[in-house]
Amino acid sequence: MDTQKIGRASGLIAATGLAIALVGCAGGQSTADACKIANDNFAEVQTEVQDNSQSAMDSMMNGEDVDFDALFAPVNDALAKTQEEVTNEEVKPAVDNFATAINGLTEELSGLEIPNMADFDPTDPDAMAQAEEMQAQATELQTAMQTHTENIQSATTELNEVCNS
Repeated sequence: MDTQKIGRASGLIAATGLAIALVGCAGGQSTADACKIANDNFAEVQTEVQDNSQSAMDSMMNGEDVDFDALFAPVNDALAKTQEEVTNEEVKPAVDNFATAINGLTEELSGLEIPNMADFDPTDPDAMAQAEEMQAQATELQTAMQTHTENIQSATTELNEVCNS
């Protein structure tokens, strides 16, 4: 092989290597793309949480049992999907924190049972003891829900800071 052909072949190999390297560098997800995915998906999650919460409240007010696990399964699925889709190193931690905060809320509600108070007899000492126990549990739940709400707000702020910087 003459030196001219070797030089051309070396140049072609170098150019191909450079092109592959540049594609590898440019192949990552941009912050803007990651934020769009997160914001679009989380808007859907927020709507679903609001709708599901309203549905749960309506059911509880009508004395019906509420399966919080089933109610929030689509929310958890959407969060997991978002975590998979967002790969940007700046945005992913904020997405993961948001998903963790929402999952904490749904786990808190998982298995929650609201007793039917239609047959409650305030003159029955056993019923009153049960009511006091339920009141203590409600207070604990309210405190936990406040913590989850604060965690969600903090995660939302973090995501907004990353995406709006």
